[in-house]
Amino acid sequence: GVILAGRVCSWSGRPREDLTESDADGSPPAAGASFDSLFRGRRVLELGAGAAALPSMALGRLAENGLPASGVDVTASDGVECNVRANGLDGLVKVRHVNWNDYLDDGSAEDDRHKADTILFADCIYNDDCAIALCRAIERLLSPGGCALGVLPLFRAGIDVFRKLMDGAGFEAVNVPLVSTKGGGGGEE
Repeated sequence: GVILAGRVCSWSGRPREDLTESDADGSPPAAGASFDSLFRGRRVLELGAGAAALPSMALGRLAENGLPASGVDVTASDGVECNVRANGLDGLVKVRHVNWNDYLDDGSAEDDRHKADTILFADCIYNDDCAIALCRAIERLLSPGGCALGVLPLFRAGIDVFRKLMDGAGFEAVNVPLVSTKGGGGGEE
């Protein structure tokens, strides 16, 4: 969450810059993404926020200053509700309790008012069961044409399963570097 929160804050200074890396041949990836396309006027949902919900808190602070999202929802523990209130973001960040296992059965459809244009997640996969549940939750909770943005460790049980499931569901993986590869890495446009 710390990495993703830091990137969200950094990206907000370059709202229209393409955040994705070029493909190996130097051509831009098919699915470019900018801060504006991911967050401005978008409904954002952070899955598996733990106790801190740092990416959502960062978006809440940015929204407080007139920046991005039309709504920031967090799925997490009771501790997040206390943190949201303590940081004065209860009007900007909404906490909802979602059990990813509820999305394993194809029979439970999510209604559109709970769907998100952008889904954030970080450090949520610890085994194959987590990978399956996260993939199914993203499939159900992401609006058509939306974007899921996650931080995945390189080596952990379940990561390969998650990637295969997301590929099979029609998602395209695009690498977003931790450090800007464009220009001097600052806020140039």
